[in-house]
Amino acid sequence: MEQDATQEWISILIKQFKKYFEISAMRKNFKPDKMKTFMEPWFEKSGYRQDVFNSKTDKSETSILILQDSSAIGDFISFTSSVRELRRIYKDAHITLLVAEAVISLAENCPYVDEILTVKRNYDPNDLKSVYMYNLSMAEKIMHRRYDIAFAFSFGEASSTILLAYMAGSKEIISNPIGLNMQFKSLLTIPSKRCMHGFHAVDDCLSCIDYLLRAPVSERQPEVWCDTEDINFAKELLKEYPLIYAVCVGGSQKKKHYSPEYYAELINKIAEEEDVLFVILGGPGDIQEAEIIEKNVSAGKALNLTGHLSLRQTAAVINCCKYCICNDTGTMHIAAALNVPVLTPSCFPMDISLPFISTVQRWFPYGVPSVIVQPKKALPECKKSQDFLGCLSDSPHCINQIKPEAMFQAFQMLKRQVERKICEPLYLETTE
Repeated sequence: MEQDATQEWISILIKQFKKYFEISAMRKNFKPDKMKTFMEPWFEKSGYRQDVFNSKTDKSETSILILQDSSAIGDFISFTSSVRELRRIYKDAHITLLVAEAVISLAENCPYVDEILTVKRNYDPNDLKSVYMYNLSMAEKIMHRRYDIAFAFSFGEASSTILLAYMAGSKEIISNPIGLNMQFKSLLTIPSKRCMHGFHAVDDCLSCIDYLLRAPVSERQPEVWCDTEDINFAKELLKEYPLIYAVCVGGSQKKKHYSPEYYAELINKIAEEEDVLFVILGGPGDIQEAEIIEKNVSAGKALNLTGHLSLRQTAAVINCCKYCICNDTGTMHIAAALNVPVLTPSCFPMDISLPFISTVQRWFPYGVPSVIVQPKKALPECKKSQDFLGCLSDSPHCINQIKPEAMFQAFQMLKRQVERKICEPLYLETTE
């Protein structure tokens, strides 16, 4: 009977959400705070606003919702430490993790949650009706949980996790919004403020805990959740090689792709001094670049696994490596989470000022020794760039000012960073 009553109230709430949108669309005056004023009496009537923490004698009944809707690997990795910390704080709660479909393979072995659901940003962020109705359809699937607290993590311009958290009936909503989520700040129960601990996305996520929830953070380092099968696969594959470096190609933005010919030249320079195997890693779309590297590298020095591994197998292979040389992409953040030192060429020219959400200071390899090599100046076409990544090109452009010799020198500096146990990024600019 209780389940029937809950479903009945869910139907009523969904109906009222739709009614509000129809009214606001007719008046061309949709405002989240007015939606909240309209909906709160209905949430009160349906029991979603009871003082749950005082009324529940069994704290294991406390229900937590963690939302992270970005499909970017780096975004997902950056918030894994927050998931761990929330479990430490709410050790007996039922925790639901809602993540993008694209990163489910990285999430499904998470040891800190009781339930994992997937979401896909299947809406046009510039179309309010599309955003509203999509999130309402998702909310209908999870409202039966009657969440006590929702932590709505915010990545990218299209994130609308705050709206979904509210529509799901969450009693408390905590977030540090950016992008589309800024429109829904009035739905938060704790006012947001930017992270003061550090500039990195990891710290920004954790600020939902230490600055908004006012709970201490025990450990800040992100994690990667491989299973035993992934780990054993990588160990068996690489058991004959005592020293291995990863070279990771690819990335969603072509402007971030470093020249495969330059990578090959760098590998050959390092191989002249060290007896090491280079494992080339990437997805199915990166096979051509990886083959160029393999073709131009000295015989026996490279093992090309590009396009042949799952995402977790890739992580397990990186975990077997002493260093990771890679594009500024998801594998860079995976390597850092696995405590593998990172060398990366960047497409961000040093002379272009960009919004904080896109800079290398926000997205460096977190918590490990790393060296990031940047072009000293943007090429003429990109001088006045306001693009998210500084470089205006849709293909490798400003990044190719970074020559193999500069990368080789940077690699020597990375080894010194490791020797000195300096787990901070070192930013190097190319010479003109």
